[in-house]
Amino acid sequence: MVKFVDDLPRGKQRRYDWGEITKVLRDNPGKWAIIEPFDDKEVTPTSAQATSRNLRSGRFKGIAAGEYDAKTRGTVVYARYLGKGER
Repeated sequence: MVKFVDDLPRGKQRRYDWGEITKVLRDNPGKWAIIEPFDDKEVTPTSAQATSRNLRSGRFKGIAAGEYDAKTRGTVVYARYLGKGER
């Protein structure tokens, strides 16, 4: 049997809506914000650190390395928009 769908379900790896997050951060440059995952899975310190590192290094689509700063405190990810080439 073949079924067609309008959209694919979200991938299991994607826990954050980076398009929305980066828009809000760009609208508030320099301000720290808590970044929360949209799923209910528990965030571990390791996954929080990886998210921070990936945001800083520009590993997410549409994000340049050094454009954002991110830090973790336990399992909480904090981020802010620095601007292009300002780091």
